[in-house]
Parts: sequence; structure tokens; C-alpha cells
Amino acid sequence: MAISVEFLYNQTQDLAAKNQSGYQTTEEFNNSLLSAQNAIFKYYYQQFEQTQEILDALRPFIKTETLSLTPSAFYSSSQLPSDYRHRLEVSYVYTTNNDCGQGVTSELQSVDYMQTDEVASTLSNAIRKPSIPKKILRHTLEGNLIKVFPPVQSVDIKYLRNPITPVYATTLVSNADGDFEQFDAANSVDLEWGEQETETFINVLLMQLGFEIKDSELIQYSQLKRQFLQ
Repeated sequence: MAISVEFLYNQTQDLAAKNQSGYQTTEEFNNSLLSAQNAIFKYYYQQFEQTQEILDALRPFIKTETLSLTPSAFYSSSQLPSDYRHRLEVSYVYTTNNDCGQGVTSELQSVDYMQTDEVASTLSNAIRKPSIPKKILRHTLEGNLIKVFPPVQSVDIKYLRNPITPVYATTLVSNADGDFEQFDAANSVDLEWGEQETETFINVLLMQLGFEIKDSELIQYSQLKRQFLQ
């Protein structure tokens, strides 16, 4: 289940009013929400880098896509997906014709990562040199480009994608008491995160408003703010 952007807005506005922290405009709230989302994503990705285990919080953003590659002399390449954030793994489907008349067999092969400064030494190494017959494939990342050695037609890339940008939208409504903003559900965009992250978002949004979080269980969010909300 997604996190309601309307719920987050109402909660933070109510708590801000109680704490006399001031009113946020819709634009300010949306900017704060996007900043909070980026910070929380970076925080959980940092945990993944340390443990190499995908936390449940990041699972909604795991995506696999097949990339068609353009061949050159030593490698084939493709632009990374437009929503790409972090690579998890790259694989190649190795197919062979069975001589026993049983047709084509397929086998999934890992395409190992190779640092860009390792390319020349790897390609010249008789043992580590990429080879389709030996089922040795490597890839590098250069900016938003992926290069696969040796040239192949396609690879599958599993990656963490960027979350969609949440939006709290309003429309201007007039009545006898004047003009006021009303929540516009049709043009709003909820967060894709699991509902278990609702409290996390509220805490980070409140910290951006200057709240002092004193609960010992929220110390990690104070650390998160210092690291990622600069």
C-alpha cells in the first residue's frame, strides 16, 4: 500500500500548528517532501551497501529491464533506463543448440562488474578476458552508459529505480468566507513507499520544520538529517 500524500500533509500541518512552527505553503511542503524522500532513500541504500541485503523499505523500487545493446569492436553499450538509481546486478541469457535434438537450451549468466580502470588489464588477461564460449562477461558503467564485454545483443539489468515524485495538489475554492485551497486528489501523487514508512516520513518532515526529536528511537533520523539534508 502507498502512503497518502494528503495524510502526510495534514499530519505535519497539524503538528506544526501545535508546535507553533509556522505554516507551510503547498510548494514548500512538496519541496520538503521530495527532500525527505531523497534522504530516506539514501539512508536505506546506505544500509544496503553495508549489509548487501535489500531492506523491505526499498523493495517497491526494485526493477528489472532488458537492454538492447549497440555493438562496437570490443563491447556493446546502451543508455541506462531513465529511472535508474543504483545497479543491483546484470545478467545475460546464454543460449545453445542441443546436439541431441532437444532444441535450444538457455542458461542465465552473471555479467560481473568491472571498474573502468580495469578494462585494459582485463581484456589483455588470457584467464580473465571476457569470452562468450567461456561464459565470462563483464560490464562497466560510464555516466549513464553501460558497456558490456564482449559484445552481446542484450542484457537484463536489475536495479533500484527512482521513486516517483510525490505531489500534494490543491485547487482554489471560493465561498462566502473567501478563497481557500482544497485538496485535489485527481492531480496529487501518493508516495510509493510501504505504509510502514509513514512515521519515518513524518519524523523527517518535522525535523525540516525545526522540531526537536527527543525519542531515543528516532536518533537515527537525526543522523540521517545531518548526512543527507544538507
